[in-house]
Order: sequence, then structure tokens, then C-alpha cells
Amino acid sequence: MKKRNDTFSVLIPANERLYKYYENFGYKTVFHRRRAVYFRENVKGDIIELHKVQDPNVIIPIYKKAISSKNIVVLQTNKTYDTVFKDYENAGGEVLITKEKDTFCFVLRLQKKLYIKEFFTSQKSINSLLYSLFFRYPDIHSIIVNEPSDGILLNNAKQIKTGMVKILDKEKAAVAFQ
Repeated sequence: MKKRNDTFSVLIPANERLYKYYENFGYKTVFHRRRAVYFRENVKGDIIELHKVQDPNVIIPIYKKAISSKNIVVLQTNKTYDTVFKDYENAGGEVLITKEKDTFCFVLRLQKKLYIKEFFTSQKSINSLLYSLFFRYPDIHSIIVNEPSDGILLNNAKQIKTGMVKILDKEKAAVAFQ
């Protein structure tokens, strides 16, 4: 990384104990997500039409629009999404998009729970998305949602660590944050 003149090194530890391990090498926890749990009986909204997506290129414009207002993001590429799509399919998950193509989400169903591992939306509320997911999966009792720490989730969200950064070039880093 230093040979390439990278400014930062970013990593996402695979488990909680690795955060302490990477701290020994100068990494700091700076990325967080919020996790919220929604129960069927507490969610009301309009039904929105959701479609399964198999081509990562379909969601890239939504992703780019969603990150355009963020100061700091971990950029995803088409290649990254190709890999994620295959992983989700192998695990029994789906990537869903609204008919209007303004929202997409990665969902994984385990027993009576639905996990939204990532979603991007231009909507101000996710209630209709959640309501539509409960409608799509009638056997689901709860939906667990992960989103960036500055997202739109309701106040019942718990903040969780998701990534670390190490500054490799302090001068270039100072310029990046001006």
C-alpha cells in the first residue's frame, strides 16, 4: 500500500476480537453501522412493488446517487457487487429493487427473520419498504436492518462497529479532509 502511495488502509474485521488485534498495528475504528429490529405488528406503510435483481449494473445508479451526499464512503465497484450478488445467491438471499428503481436492498431470510444487510434509498422513510417485505415474506416475524450510522432508521437502532482505517500518508490525509 505504501509502495502504491495509498493515503489510507481500510479494513473490515471479520469478528469483534480482531478490532483489538488491528489496533496494535495502528488501525482505528471509524466506521459504524446502526442495527434496528422491526416487528410485523409495528410496521405500517404502503405496498411498493419489489423485483428480484440479478444484474449488479441495475443497482449501480441508485448506489451512486445515494453516496453522492456522503463525505466519507467505502466505494463499491461493479466487481464488488458481482461478488456480493453471487454470495447472496449461494446463501439463499436476494437483491430486491423497487419498480421505480429508487431503492434496493440485500435481504437474507433465516428462519422467521429477514436480514437487510445493506440498502440504499432516496425515500425519506423505510416504512413502506419494510411493510412490503413483510407482505412479500408472510412467514417472517421480524426484520433486522443494518445501515450507515447517519442513515434514516428509527430511534431503536443500535450502533455497531463495522470498519477500521489506518492513515498511511499524514500529509495527503490532511489535504483530503480540508
